[in-house]
Amino acid sequence: MINSPRVCIQVQSVYIEAQSSPDNERYVFAYTVTIRNLGRAPVQLLGRYWADHQWQWP
Repeated sequence: MINSPRVCIQVQSVYIEAQSSPDNERYVFAYTVTIRNLGRAPVQLLGRYWADHQWQWP
C-alpha cells in the first residue's frame, strides 16, 4: 500500500492600499503562503507555480 503525503496549503492575501493606484489600474497585494506537512513522513516542495487571475476591482 502506498501512503499519499498529507499536505495542507493555505494562502492569505492583503491589499496594500499605500502602494496601489486604482486610477492607474495598479493594485498591489501581499501574499502569505503556509505549507504544512500533516503526515509522518518528510515531504519536499520540488516546484511551485502561481496563477494570478484577472479580476475586476469594484
